[in-house]
Amino acid sequence: MNSKIDKLSKIVAAAAIAGGSMFASPTRELPYINMSMPVAYADTVYYGGDVKNKKTPAYIEFDKVKVQSKYFKQIPAQNDPNYNKVIQKMYESVYNSVFAVAASNGYDVVVERGDPTIAGYKDISDLVVKQMKESEK
Repeated sequence: MNSKIDKLSKIVAAAAIAGGSMFASPTRELPYINMSMPVAYADTVYYGGDVKNKKTPAYIEFDKVKVQSKYFKQIPAQNDPNYNKVIQKMYESVYNSVFAVAASNGYDVVVERGDPTIAGYKDISDLVVKQMKESEK
């Protein structure tokens, strides 16, 4: 059994060295990885996809909007079988309202507030809440 382990160890070591693994040598320098984000990057884009070169950007405060949904008030305990259904309805209501407001008012991108801060973007949270309340009637 030891001969199989020794043989396997040699194969793994050879593969690591041949493949340039960082485990092959403890003194090997790691390649430089640029971790800075591009200026036109957003973690949370609700409408419009890429944020680069948008002419009419807007933002919402998702937490401010979702608590105004009628479904937010109906969220049961997490162990309730209807929990995921109610959460899904709430998210659908918020997203559909964002789409409706963005499309009808000519916004070409909607992001979460501060994600990123885009020059000239406008807070449309109140418009989204108004639209959502209308659609949830």
